[in-house]
Amino acid sequence: MVSYLKKDYSGLSQTFWSTLVSLVLLLPFGLSVPSPVLIKNLGMLIPFGLLGTAIGTLLYFCGLARIKAQKASVLSLLEPVSSIFFGCALLGETLCANTLEGCAFILFGALFANFKLPFRLKKKLSIIKTVNV
Repeated sequence: MVSYLKKDYSGLSQTFWSTLVSLVLLLPFGLSVPSPVLIKNLGMLIPFGLLGTAIGTLLYFCGLARIKAQKASVLSLLEPVSSIFFGCALLGETLCANTLEGCAFILFGALFANFKLPFRLKKKLSIIKTVNV
């Protein structure tokens, strides 16, 4: 889907439309929050909304336009890892051992999926595959 959209629409327009659809879908939940709670937390919601959502989504869609869909799908797995990192760095959240293990699996998986094998090793692996089939 992204490969189709990146040909016809800029990252900014993709960000605008995805944000508009999200706004329409989530507005009923936002309206159910009592006003004193909303006003009290507005100072934190606006920076997180601008930095985490607006700028982050804009960079995400602009970046997707420059890479292949296969790499984009693997790199999108890094989003939870960055959320955990920013939660610890900015909000002082604590990390558990299993969270760190999960982050390590995601990072190594993304690295492995984007790692190019040397030509000789690829040739040997293709020979082994054809022999085993």
